[in-house]
Amino acid sequence: MFGFFSKSSGLKDLPLETYSVEFSLDKLVPGVDNIHYDVHLSPVLCKSAYKVIRRLLGKHANVEKLLDIDRASSPAKERDDFKRLCSDVLQEAINKAKSDSEIQIDLIAQIAIVKMLTEEIQLQFKTLIDYLNNYARKLNNIAQKYEISKNLSLSKYVQIKEKLSDIQQHKNLILLNVGKELFGYLIDVQHKDLKEMREAILGIEINLPDDVFYNPILHVENPFDDFFMINEYILLGHRFEDPDNYNRLLFLVRDFLRNILLKIFLKNLSASERSKQSIKIVSQKIEKTAKDDPNTRYQEIDIWLKHIDNIDILFNSFQSKERYKTLKRQNKTGKELLNLKKQAKQQEKLLNYIYRKFKRADLIKRITAAYEMQSIYLDYCPPLVPHQVLQFLTKPRQRRAIVKQFNRLKGFYGKSFSLTPLKRKIKHLKQVTTQDKKKYLIRFLNGFARYHRDFQNFTMLKQAIDSMNLVSDKKIIDLSRENRLLYEFLLPNENEQVFEAKPIINHVIIKADLRNSTDITCQMKKRKLNPASFFGLNFFVPITDILFKYAAEKVFIEGDAIILSIIEHEDTLKGWYCVARACGLAIKMLLIVQRYNENSIQHNLPILELGIGICYNDSPPTFLFDEDKRIMISPAINAADRMSKCTKLFRKPTFNHKKPFNLYLYKSASEKGPVDATDDMLLRYNINGIELDAAGFEKLSKEIDLKSIECSIPDLQKEKIKIHTGKFPTVTGEYQSLVIREARIPEIDPDELRVIRLTDQKYYEVCTHPLLYK
Repeated sequence: MFGFFSKSSGLKDLPLETYSVEFSLDKLVPGVDNIHYDVHLSPVLCKSAYKVIRRLLGKHANVEKLLDIDRASSPAKERDDFKRLCSDVLQEAINKAKSDSEIQIDLIAQIAIVKMLTEEIQLQFKTLIDYLNNYARKLNNIAQKYEISKNLSLSKYVQIKEKLSDIQQHKNLILLNVGKELFGYLIDVQHKDLKEMREAILGIEINLPDDVFYNPILHVENPFDDFFMINEYILLGHRFEDPDNYNRLLFLVRDFLRNILLKIFLKNLSASERSKQSIKIVSQKIEKTAKDDPNTRYQEIDIWLKHIDNIDILFNSFQSKERYKTLKRQNKTGKELLNLKKQAKQQEKLLNYIYRKFKRADLIKRITAAYEMQSIYLDYCPPLVPHQVLQFLTKPRQRRAIVKQFNRLKGFYGKSFSLTPLKRKIKHLKQVTTQDKKKYLIRFLNGFARYHRDFQNFTMLKQAIDSMNLVSDKKIIDLSRENRLLYEFLLPNENEQVFEAKPIINHVIIKADLRNSTDITCQMKKRKLNPASFFGLNFFVPITDILFKYAAEKVFIEGDAIILSIIEHEDTLKGWYCVARACGLAIKMLLIVQRYNENSIQHNLPILELGIGICYNDSPPTFLFDEDKRIMISPAINAADRMSKCTKLFRKPTFNHKKPFNLYLYKSASEKGPVDATDDMLLRYNINGIELDAAGFEKLSKEIDLKSIECSIPDLQKEKIKIHTGKFPTVTGEYQSLVIREARIPEIDPDELRVIRLTDQKYYEVCTHPLLYK
């Protein structure tokens, strides 16, 4: 799901607007780990991002000379190249979203780039620290080894260590500045190159708002860090009991805003609408329902709170009064002045209301102190943190403990500290006017609303980022791509280098199982013969030689069995004969074995018997890789395996002595209930037989023109035989005939092997008997 809206509330006096950003990747398919989405971003874009980030880190950490950044390429060129590549990759994503009719494809591309950039910034910062540490270590070694350069090396060593300490101390600020500048480039691309394209191609505007990308919280390790908060937003408490901790404050602000909005809505209702029922409906509209879940209850309030301008619209009477004075000086008259005066009056009422609420919650003093201390707190931090300075100003009982800690730690910083400015600030706080406190409150509410919006957007974006894997390992890329699980966003020239076969739409599995292979192996070894070469030359090798005629591939080979597959792709109508070719291949396999058996009899060698199962699956298989070897996974493999087996009960040579066909299926009468027997419940005779499953027969009837015949062949059996016959083309253009026997599954007594009745279930044998073909 994706949604973004900002619209007028329809309030008469205060034109509030709403803000909501919601997105989800729930319509996309998880990758090879079945948990995360697999995304492969253009390697050229990633390399360009690396260059830009390295240069930006050098610039904001002031270490460009130490990093020896390539001066042949200008910062402007690297920036422009990066923006162009971002544009090309995201345009590719928009086109894919259009072709697949899924806008979440465009969304995952945007989020993947955000993930790549944020991770690369962190990685490059770590690389920078490691580089400076190694550089300092080398200088120290030089100073110890070579007396002639000792002073120079030591001086340089001290300089590097000081720079390293400074970078570590200002890590958040450096990362924040790099992130802001880098994501500024991305926002430029979104506005200049992609906004109109999305609207034109996808039909709706799905551009994420700038504040989703230009979000300071994206670039810091701790979104509650005092220094970060005081510079970017507001200072909040950390402890549960602090009245200004985030969760407690959010509850208060939401509740205040809910009451205010409810009063405004009710005020705008007519007298007839202002009934108890109307009040109930409006109240439910604002706070939804969900009494037990505060987040759900206040979801409707958040769409007002997160539109930052609403704070000034609701409470900033000072701004309205200034605007009123300006217009009056310009000799403006009439409706605009009247509206401003009315608005300022209403804002003042609301401001007084929320001011009283905050004062009652012991928040006004803390808010005022947080803003007043900003001119001096850096003089004490470190060794203190900003929150301790705030505590010193507002909590007399905690001052002694803070001073003790201060005195204990200040020796590490090699400078003197005076508490006089703090004491002056305590005195000054008592003299701050109520009007100034109200201005601080408005400023605080603005900062809090902005932080709440950014924190909520960050949380949602972080969930999306964590739900994807940026894959770069070739094996994972190949595996994910082969299974159609990879969301790949490349440049046009990179796309050309990736051979992309048409999507697989279905497949058929052929399983050929050799009978009595263990006994044959023992007999041959006793005679000092080689069973491996016997199986290879009489079965595996000759079968391999004919696979190309039927577009078949080997899936798996074991000592006594071979599994083959034929796959169908989209838009390849001329090749849609997978079941027909599987049947034709199975017949050829039996003929090959029969021919080699004749030779074996002449030379007193064992003869081979087979059982073949053919199972069709109307969906693509999945794949995994063993090194470079592709391995197929499909439920059709297990089904074909069962179809190729022969129930032990029917392996006696006398069982099929007088039976004309090589495949028979039975249902045991001991099975309870009238339900149809599943494949696991069936008894199967399959000696040199080929069984085709029902789904395969249905597909075969669509592939070729099958003629159905009920015929009497006394030389085979007394009962009529129902057969289906037709021809199909091999890959090489030859035509091969097929005869499929259809029969009903009888229910038998498992002890006497006596037929009790015929069920309505059917089975299909791909026949090889010459009389049927005649």
